[in-house]
Amino acid sequence: MKRFLNLTSYMKSPLIILLVFNLLGLSKAHAQEDSIQSSDINIDYIQALDKKTFELYYAESWFLDDSLIQLAIKMPKHEIPSMTNEEILAKMELIPSQFPFTFNNIVQQHIDQFSSSRRLLIAQSLGLGSFYFPVFEEVLSRHDIPEVIKYLPIIESSLNPFAKSHAGALGLWQFMPRTGRSLGLEQNDFYDARRDLFLASEAAAKYLATLYNIYNDWLLALAAYNAGPGNVNKAIGASGGKTSYWEIWPYLPRETREYVPKFTACAFVMEYYDFYHIPVLPPKEDLFLTDTVLVKNKLSLRRIAEVIGIDSTFLQFSNPALKSGIVPKTPEGYPLNLPIDYLGQFKALEDSLLADPYLANITAEVSEVKIPDYQVYKVKSGDTLGHIAMRYGVGVSQIKKWNSLSSDKLKIGQKLVLYI
Repeated sequence: MKRFLNLTSYMKSPLIILLVFNLLGLSKAHAQEDSIQSSDINIDYIQALDKKTFELYYAESWFLDDSLIQLAIKMPKHEIPSMTNEEILAKMELIPSQFPFTFNNIVQQHIDQFSSSRRLLIAQSLGLGSFYFPVFEEVLSRHDIPEVIKYLPIIESSLNPFAKSHAGALGLWQFMPRTGRSLGLEQNDFYDARRDLFLASEAAAKYLATLYNIYNDWLLALAAYNAGPGNVNKAIGASGGKTSYWEIWPYLPRETREYVPKFTACAFVMEYYDFYHIPVLPPKEDLFLTDTVLVKNKLSLRRIAEVIGIDSTFLQFSNPALKSGIVPKTPEGYPLNLPIDYLGQFKALEDSLLADPYLANITAEVSEVKIPDYQVYKVKSGDTLGHIAMRYGVGVSQIKKWNSLSSDKLKIGQKLVLYI
């Protein structure tokens, strides 16, 4: 049952008033964890590529250019339809979801924002959703998670796999490094699975299901996803053992007090975008029409782009997990996503890719080192360094160096390493 909560009872103390007025801005950091260690491998190029890709993702030219769509997005606030509290509650009841939609004055504020000042984000999310949401829905369904949770990455990352918080959370689902590793998301100099659409979505679903099994409440599970279970447990203790999100709300970290209401409002507006006359702003379709090729050699995206004639930022967008712009060498081959229009060029020019000038400064030398043959000699009575050196065809100085000897004196039974 969707319900209306009045927070007036929480507003009686100056402290709580201060808490409410602090509900501004969203921090994408979850629990305070270790921050990402940046690779020093050609870092200027890596940062420049990431910056270009991130900007490309939000550039107006990246989305469909349609004047009518733009006019609808920029609709004057006084022309945007609105609902009464009762109408919002009634609309929430009609959403076919087990998620416990709750309405109050804080949720109302965020609904107003998403339907007016944040219309562009909703329009872009609707467009990107044609690609992302089917993946999210399939993964969430397998883990018995309410389908509306597919909107959570809008709050986390604005549906941008390259999004990175100031604390180091990364990807669509904004995993911190330690949390990502604990969920099996590999991270190294060349690859970060937190950016991978499928692997990160699977990890997020498993994590959310685990949190729900702990609290048996989706609002608390979302709060724990944002702040960490430890902070939720502290809030439960500080509230005197209350077990619902809105009862422990005053005791949660500031960003978590805003996180769940913001998600609730975002999900509501995404479900009823047509009521608010928010259009769908689709990205250029060709970027989503991709297929996979196996790359068995270490290659730079710059080199691939140069040979087949495509912008390297498009390749980075199609392969967000490749954080350094390098396809790593793996025994079975790395599955590289390419726009389908370029598959033929890649296959035809694959041999030309082997000579990659951009790997000169970023590929570590790997070589086989041969260890010299040696034997251990046990000193006998009457042995001298000169006799031993003559017997094995080496120099006295060599024997002394190999065994760190400061003098020519030997002891019976002493062991000497001799490299032959």
